[in-house]
Amino acid sequence: MKVLVFRGGALGDLILTLPVLASLRNGYTAADLRLFGVMPHAGLGSPPANAVYDLDAAGLAPLFVEDGKPDPALLEVIDGADLALSYLSDPAGTFGSNLRRWGLKRLVAGPYRMVEPGPHAVEQLAAPLAALELSVVCPFPKVDIPKLKAQGRGVDLALHLGSGSSRKNWPWERWRRLVERLQAEGLVRHFALVTGEADEMPTRAFLSGWHGGKVDVWDRLPLPELTARLAGCTAFFGHDSGISHLAAAAGTPVLVLLGPTNPRVWAPRGPRVQVAASAAGQMQALTVDEVLETARTMF
Repeated sequence: MKVLVFRGGALGDLILTLPVLASLRNGYTAADLRLFGVMPHAGLGSPPANAVYDLDAAGLAPLFVEDGKPDPALLEVIDGADLALSYLSDPAGTFGSNLRRWGLKRLVAGPYRMVEPGPHAVEQLAAPLAALELSVVCPFPKVDIPKLKAQGRGVDLALHLGSGSSRKNWPWERWRRLVERLQAEGLVRHFALVTGEADEMPTRAFLSGWHGGKVDVWDRLPLPELTARLAGCTAFFGHDSGISHLAAAAGTPVLVLLGPTNPRVWAPRGPRVQVAASAAGQMQALTVDEVLETARTMF
């Protein structure tokens, strides 16, 4: 049996779909499971996927063109596939029509956008499994990079100052005061800042004049290495971001601060996740003392 999954979106979107991949693998244990996603983060879907393909690859372009002519390598993957589960937008039906024309036997459409208010994103993404008479094996996304798992040990706290929107970010000044308070109480000795392209300004500002002891900067690490380091940390603090979802999926205790984001839909999922949500829906409304109360419980 050959099963295809098409999932676009950013890192967090992929991670929230991991329970679906795990459930497909559990239900179709011997299946040839292929994932089409956005690289590099789609690589986190293998395992359970047997193979991963880049949705942005030029060879996939005919999939989205009316009466497109398939690349021979792509046709080999799709032709004869028993099932495809797609989370891609396809308002005109072009994508689905091409899949069937190229030999796909059955197409099941998953949600392209999450409904708000509504169930958690994991549950919404898993809803199509019912049509396949499958159930969710575990509601918590999980990633495992066993060969690199010990790389983050000795780090008390990994902190990510950014997200996909400045509206979702707590002011860096408050993060610094929070870390200083935790250090003064002896809860944090060694911590790391997780950074990417969008995080340069708050990271520089945070480190400017910092005198609080040892701090590592994990700048634009490859996802397998970052996952391994996060898995070895005592705790992770962050916002509504893919990195927060990654930390939770790596099994790290996570404290996530949410403002305009609906925690019932978008909070990271995991048994060791704590949420500090602003009742006013604005990050500025969260005080250091309020966050500190929850942060102390993470160590």
